[in-house]
Amino acid sequence: MNEANGERVGAVTGIEDDDAVLGYWRNGTKMLTLNSNQRSQCVGCTFCPNTLEGASDPAIRELDLPGYFAALAANSGMPDLSEVETVTVCTGCFLYEHLALEHLEGVRAAMRSTGCEGTLHFLSSVLTSEAGLDRAAEVGPFHLTLTVECFTNRADILKQSKAALTIDQMVATLGAAKERGITTDFTYIVGLDPIEEAVENLKRLVPVTTAFPRFQTYQAHNPYMDVYRTPGSDTIEWNLTMRRAVEEVFAETGLRPQWWQNYRSPWAYTFAGEQLSGARI
Repeated sequence: MNEANGERVGAVTGIEDDDAVLGYWRNGTKMLTLNSNQRSQCVGCTFCPNTLEGASDPAIRELDLPGYFAALAANSGMPDLSEVETVTVCTGCFLYEHLALEHLEGVRAAMRSTGCEGTLHFLSSVLTSEAGLDRAAEVGPFHLTLTVECFTNRADILKQSKAALTIDQMVATLGAAKERGITTDFTYIVGLDPIEEAVENLKRLVPVTTAFPRFQTYQAHNPYMDVYRTPGSDTIEWNLTMRRAVEEVFAETGLRPQWWQNYRSPWAYTFAGEQLSGARI
């Protein structure tokens, strides 16, 4: 049970392990999330549960992907993947940009083998160079989600490839991607930064963001992870204040969260007083 000022506001049910499987659907069967590079082997960041939970995401070679996609379509009652709008490669263990791009090109080839011409979506911090972004744009409809996560204490919280990115580099990367016609946004963990620092830096990313970012509410899986919370962020009141602050930052952009898009989103039904499209009761 969840309470605010002693009043019950909700109940938590259906608790499951936060594991990393090879692939799963979101938004019905319109969006496929693919952990095709063995996400569970990533050394990870301090907020990530992948190193704590059991996982079932074996590495899969590009040559195996067409077969996996065909089997996935059959098991989902679909003749092929032609109706899939987005395939998201969500993993944290490529290490180098060229390895990520080689894998993404293999994923695109596998998508086409099963009739999918949708957007190829990549969550990562390794795709940052001008040449790399050129190559990504050539893959076809492409969406880059830069894994920003937080702005303060980055060296302590994030793995090296993420921590090395400065806010200036984040802005430059997303700006360069946007110029190439790539859809852009970023991931951010609510609860790691003080609100003022978060808002100051989020404002810098707004002009280079073309889709609503993936905000997640920080979840500490053990006492060690709880150490990295910013003071007060374990309360509903703090999170509501932060939510309102983010709404103010993005209110004029027209960008809005989607109910199916993310885990632990600060939004489910409304954004800045507006009813979210497709929100579920």
